Amino acid sequence: MMKKSIFVLKPLVATILSLISTHSLADAYWIGNDGNYKDDSNWSIGKVPDLSMENIVINKGQANVELDNNFNGFTQWQSNDHNQIIIGSAQGEAGSLNITVSDELYSIQNDQESSLVVGKNGGQGTFTFDKRGANPDYKNYISYANKSTLVGDGLQSQGTINILGTGKAPSTGSLSQASFDTGSLTLGSNGGSGLLNIDGSDVNVNGTAKNYDTSEPVFLLGSGTNSTGTANILGGGKLVVSYPLTYDPNIDGKGVIGQDGGVGNLNISGQKQGVDANGDPITYSSRANFYNGLIVGTDTSSKGYINVSDGGELRSFNETVIGKNGGEGHVLISGENSRFNVLGNKNNMTSANEVDEVGIGELTLGSQGGTGSLTIDDGAVVNIGYWSGYLADETQVNITEGTGALHLTDSTDSKGSLIFKGDEGKVGVLNASEIDFGEGQGSIIFNHNDYSANYEFTYELKGGGADHSFLVTQSGVTVLNRDNSQFNGQTLVNGGVLEVNGILGGQLEVNNSGTLTGTGTVGDTVLNTGGTINIGHYKDTQPSTLTIDGNYQGNGGTIVFDTELAGDSSPTDKLIITGDTAGTTNVKVNNLGGLGDKTIQGIELINIQGNSNGIFKQQGRIAAGAYDYYLVRGSDTLNTNPNNWYLTSEQSGSGNTINYLRPEAASYIGLVESNLTAFNHSFHDRQQTLNQHYESSWMRVQYSHDKYLVGKNNQLENKTTRKLLHLGTDLYQKDKLHLGVMIGYSRAEVRTKSDLTNYHSTGNADGYSAGIYATWYDQTPENGGLYIDSYAQYNWFRNKVKGEELEKEVFNTEGNTISLETGYGLILSKEKQKVWSIEPQVQFIYGSNSALNYTEKNGTRVHIKDQKGQWRSRLGVRFQVQTDQTQLFLTTNYWNQNKYASVTMDDGKVNNNRAKNLFELKTGVEQNLTKQLQVFGQVNGIVGNKSTESYGVSVGLKYKW
Repeated sequence: MMKKSIFVLKPLVATILSLISTHSLADAYWIGNDGNYKDDSNWSIGKVPDLSMENIVINKGQANVELDNNFNGFTQWQSNDHNQIIIGSAQGEAGSLNITVSDELYSIQNDQESSLVVGKNGGQGTFTFDKRGANPDYKNYISYANKSTLVGDGLQSQGTINILGTGKAPSTGSLSQASFDTGSLTLGSNGGSGLLNIDGSDVNVNGTAKNYDTSEPVFLLGSGTNSTGTANILGGGKLVVSYPLTYDPNIDGKGVIGQDGGVGNLNISGQKQGVDANGDPITYSSRANFYNGLIVGTDTSSKGYINVSDGGELRSFNETVIGKNGGEGHVLISGENSRFNVLGNKNNMTSANEVDEVGIGELTLGSQGGTGSLTIDDGAVVNIGYWSGYLADETQVNITEGTGALHLTDSTDSKGSLIFKGDEGKVGVLNASEIDFGEGQGSIIFNHNDYSANYEFTYELKGGGADHSFLVTQSGVTVLNRDNSQFNGQTLVNGGVLEVNGILGGQLEVNNSGTLTGTGTVGDTVLNTGGTINIGHYKDTQPSTLTIDGNYQGNGGTIVFDTELAGDSSPTDKLIITGDTAGTTNVKVNNLGGLGDKTIQGIELINIQGNSNGIFKQQGRIAAGAYDYYLVRGSDTLNTNPNNWYLTSEQSGSGNTINYLRPEAASYIGLVESNLTAFNHSFHDRQQTLNQHYESSWMRVQYSHDKYLVGKNNQLENKTTRKLLHLGTDLYQKDKLHLGVMIGYSRAEVRTKSDLTNYHSTGNADGYSAGIYATWYDQTPENGGLYIDSYAQYNWFRNKVKGEELEKEVFNTEGNTISLETGYGLILSKEKQKVWSIEPQVQFIYGSNSALNYTEKNGTRVHIKDQKGQWRSRLGVRFQVQTDQTQLFLTTNYWNQNKYASVTMDDGKVNNNRAKNLFELKTGVEQNLTKQLQVFGQVNGIVGNKSTESYGVSVGLKYKW
């Protein structure tokens, strides 16, 4: 077995405030310039000092010493007279002692009767014990086990201790394996600043010693106003406080971070690769163990901070409090492998290195007027439980987690906050049996970024009150599945999503940017502006029920329902309110693929069992298939409960069948009808008259406006505006025959309005046409005669429909037009410069348009069957008077159309109510500008039953060549 020996300097706490020995012996001062500690000339007494005879004082400069086989015991430091090593005790001066260890050194001689002071009386001191060059198998260490270490004591004093090692064989806290051992350790006191750096090495405070003063904390960071104490544990290093003392509540022995107005900081970070007792590779966490309790921030104006990160570990046994006696404490545990284990007292020592099962640990945030916070971030874990079977070499550790309670406060004047943070899959984890809010102001805050809906908060919540206990969500999705009916506090959904699938007691308030979801039960609820209740599981549209077991107050927030919009029995989300309602709430409904249907009583969304004084206002359109739905309060006419709120597609409950039709249905019809007639024209519309001896080219523009009704009870009104550019030319002319080609562009704009809902929609179509025409023209102005005209066109269109509050729909159609027309001019009268004539006309136009099979972005399937076989026939009479340069005309027409398009939207069919029989009056003029150039223009009006009407104007040019 490897030999182990130690070098120990062990002080009484009662003597650490003095830099001068109580013995009447001279102090030894460092005066050297070359840094060699072993050189006699570097000391004020002319020799390397003997600690048994004098205090060793290094106030200026650096003393360096390597421990080796020739200088392996510092026998001169052996003291039974309670002397001190003092580094940096002169105002404005800086001194340091740097100790290294040779790799050949096997053991260090030692004693335990001296203390260490680093930085005092306004001075600056640094003490470094560096074992990085030592053989890791040799357990060399320095000990002040019976006495104290004081670092940074007094105003403007600064002290630093560096304990450095390789981390290859970190100890477990047994005295024989520590690198630095002391009875007590104070960093930063009486206005001073103290710093401890443990990197890959170990520090043991209180070790196995029994004869120390236990009336004060044995480990203290920041004590007194303007004092700051900081300890950094890095590289697999370890801090052990009060091991392995049996717990006694009358003995302090605690670690305290921030006391009496001071500020304390404990940082534990990182891991180190090493080997275990068997030589196998193992990863060691940087860690701190407090076996007799830990207080973070105690006494008024004190602040304590602990930061455990990157795989570090903190363990605390017995009393563990964050924020006490008016102090303020904050603990942050972050990183996937970072841990904070809160464990119970150890009562039964079975041997020096082993204990039986012990008490259950508890953690308190905010005690006796203190303020405490615990933040768990980035996959870190906090365990509150008990431990058993702890062996010296750490080869056997069994921590039973989740068996102890977390107390947010323990008095009315205390404040405690538990905060969860982290990204998706890495939210901090707490293992505790329950969370007790206590009598003070306690808060649980969810401020994570996990929106996967996989983060579940499973802990039992107890106690609290609406005025001082808070469950707060700020971001992320937090799921509550258990029964927390015993919670009496207030839940504030300030951001993110809170999903309640179990029972959540107390009051609940949803604020701006916050969302409540779930299928469970909550208490009295307030929904404020910008807040949302979205019934059902997050990212799941399965119809569900959420219950508010209490009163509901709406303050402008929004409730979202997922509903399969159809008839009365449609699957839907439902909100049940057992108490009273008040205020105003917006309601938004998402369609779950419902095809739309006629309702009778309606689809029940909100069931109110108390006084129904609240107003629920529909937000946005609710459309499915051919129907619009409305949110209405129940009524006797609907044969429904007046307390409740329903979705209905029916105008009233009087038994009629007037259902709310979507205006988009009429817009689809309007575009198809416009496309069928966009390029229709008569011979005179196109060219007015012809000359048997000339070919001609022509162009015309036209503007027209139509109005007609659509749907059952004529509830939809279409107004269509069309613009046309039409041009062509004769390609062949011989005698009475003219052959030509033509092209055209049309723009149709349809505006639809519902007389029942006042919703509107718009449609527009850009159309293009190419065609040919042939005319047999055997007519003169003087004698009249016969004409026969025909044309054929291919037309194609780009269509768009935009419903109010709905997305734009875009689709293409195409079709053909064929026309045959004839007329015969009869001379009524001839005067010297005028010829009066009448011309009976008849025209047949065949139109076709491709079928429309289109699915809207909201899921509605739109179908208009192809329009083959649509015939428009015209019977007309043209009266005209001809002079040398001018022709005036008046035409009357009777139009008949055999059928109109209808649209089916899902299962709802909507018909066009446009009149099939129309009467037209048209008048215009043709004027010769030159022998080759003519202009012509006309206006027209059309009327029919069912409020069908139209008017238009066109002008054109014709050039004979």
